[in-house]
Amino acid sequence: MAKRILSTSWNPAVLKTRNWVIESAGYDVVTTRESRMFLRLAEEQHFDAALIGDSIPIHLRAQLAKDAKQANPSLPLVIICRAGEESRVREYAQAIVKSTDKPELLIRAIQSAAGDTEHD
Repeated sequence: MAKRILSTSWNPAVLKTRNWVIESAGYDVVTTRESRMFLRLAEEQHFDAALIGDSIPIHLRAQLAKDAKQANPSLPLVIICRAGEESRVREYAQAIVKSTDKPELLIRAIQSAAGDTEHD
């Protein structure tokens, strides 16, 4: 059974492309562009990891990460950051990926966060 990833971002084109990359690596991806829905899904459903995209402003990404950890403390978060943003979300993130990183690094971060040994 494929691992489930919860994914959010405000940019629909980037979100669609990023999710395609994740799905191509063998994961089921559930997507929302709304923070409230992201938190509700994180609390009510099982996900192996969650991804917060960098099109969301950093102060809102940090708040969303904090709220997600309060809703589901065991949910591993992978947060995409631009240069200089890592310190704002480090305490909540299982993994941080730079927005300029290659897709393979995103997949490795998701594998690590989700405890995925099948795709290594």
